[in-house]
Amino acid sequence: MAATATVSVLTICFLVHILAGLDPRDFYWQSPSAQTLDVGNTFKVDCHTGLLGSGMVFWYKRQHRQQLQLIYSVLEYTIPAGRFSGQVNDKSTIYSMFINKVQRNDSGWYFCSARKYGGMPLVFGNGSKLVVTGSPLAIVLTPPPDEIRGMETVQLICLAQDAASGYPSIRWNVSGRDMEGWEDSGTIDQDGSHVVISHITVPVKSWRVSSCELRTNSTHTFTSNNVVVQRGASPWDTCISLRFVGFPVAIILLALVLVVVYKRCRKWDNQHGNDDFTDARTGRAENECAYAGLRFNAARLNDRRR
Repeated sequence: MAATATVSVLTICFLVHILAGLDPRDFYWQSPSAQTLDVGNTFKVDCHTGLLGSGMVFWYKRQHRQQLQLIYSVLEYTIPAGRFSGQVNDKSTIYSMFINKVQRNDSGWYFCSARKYGGMPLVFGNGSKLVVTGSPLAIVLTPPPDEIRGMETVQLICLAQDAASGYPSIRWNVSGRDMEGWEDSGTIDQDGSHVVISHITVPVKSWRVSSCELRTNSTHTFTSNNVVVQRGASPWDTCISLRFVGFPVAIILLALVLVVVYKRCRKWDNQHGNDDFTDARTGRAENECAYAGLRFNAARLNDRRR
């Protein structure tokens, strides 16, 4: 009986030891869950692992739907590598990673991973999001003018780049009216910038000019470019334009043609009229000379007869 009791106690102790090494959670807790920093600041992220038999935590980065990339490993005595460094608290339950002088391309998701004991599978953290912001940029996107002509309503899109937690609200100014659209949760672009998209639908008839604003409060705003509506002319507008612009132009052109034709006709008449007058005068002079010769000969003939 004593031997059986001893085996049972040893079995229970062994099972307790094994179960103590198994973490009931499916992931490690990370903090902070999200952080927004300006370029040049320092990013710190913690992985709450509890006691680790391996004493090592791996840090991975995922950016713009890419695969996880191992970027750094934190040990109890970690050597800095470039802008990366690590730290372990006194109880060896929190493994921290630091990134100094963050850049735009440091934006992304960071995950820690560790084995409770050697040979056990890796357990990952729940992830921490880093957004590194620069100068905000907002652009209003609209459909092509050819498509707007046949629409009753048009959807406008405000593309806000680097609009992180410092710009929690995107407002619209449509033809002088302050309006609110609907926004997505935001994504991280390939260059590491945080992008938020706001949508709004407005009637085409009442839309003249539009812009979007990134607002933090009543005194701090960032305004996008103004987009002015470019509507194409309708067939009726074309007819009106031809009637009030084309007809006067045609009349003026016709008058100019008539003036040119009149001047050319006058010039032709003057040239040919002078030639006929000269010929007439020349013929008259010749006739007068002939008549004078005849009169002179007749006079001489009479004198002889006498």
